Amino acid sequence: MRYSIIYYLIKKTFSSSNNFLGLIRFLYRIKNKLNIYQIIRKKIVADLILKFHGHRLLFKQCDLSMLSSLYEIFGKEIYRININKNKVKIVVDLGSFCGFYLLYAYFIYPKSKIISLEPYLENFKNLEKMILDNKLDQNRIFIINKAISNKDGIGKLYLGESNLCCSTVDLKRKSYRKIQTISLPTFKRDYRLNEIDILKMDIEGAEHDFIYALAKKQIYQISNIVCELHEIPDKTIEKLVDYLKSQGFNIVRYDKAGSNYVFSRL
Repeated sequence: MRYSIIYYLIKKTFSSSNNFLGLIRFLYRIKNKLNIYQIIRKKIVADLILKFHGHRLLFKQCDLSMLSSLYEIFGKEIYRININKNKVKIVVDLGSFCGFYLLYAYFIYPKSKIISLEPYLENFKNLEKMILDNKLDQNRIFIINKAISNKDGIGKLYLGESNLCCSTVDLKRKSYRKIQTISLPTFKRDYRLNEIDILKMDIEGAEHDFIYALAKKQIYQISNIVCELHEIPDKTIEKLVDYLKSQGFNIVRYDKAGSNYVFSRL
């Protein structure tokens, strides 16, 4: 049964040769592989146990979209940066979803403080549960049920087909929820931030307005950016990448399959 599961995953789900090493890494780290098969083949939710940096991590009630995110972060390691991990002090996670990158950063950067923003309430509740389930040190973690914005107040979160696809950008979606927003100056003041070692963004198109709105002083206080970039009307990935390059960033990793980028100041 174990080998049929692995064969099925390779053939049906992760067939790209570029992703092969990530697949092997992911399968090695998952300790209850049968549940992966159940999620993919039978389309049911199941708990997953993943071993990472000597820790057994628990992810409850995973569906296919959550499995995909886990694979990208813990298998392909799309947000890996080759830096001195002990010198990373501040990680800001915009669009935390259920906290997978938070958990990754928590163990990769053991001396860091991680601040995560997740505006969608259902995701935020799952984020809280994930932190408790894995007994993380809450003195290192701060989670905020708000979206980053150009102003403090109330905004709209437009809903997609899944919890992964919510966005503060109006992409002609009919459904939305009102959410609290926080501006970058308020956010930095409240959490006493000067330098940001790593900024992670997966905010479904809102990254364009956020990056372009940063003052030059603010953007130069960011050392590394790991992100998924999205094409939206009148705002292209190519232009955003060129802008970041003009602000002193270099592309150090690029995953074409998911438009995932790692930018660093070299």
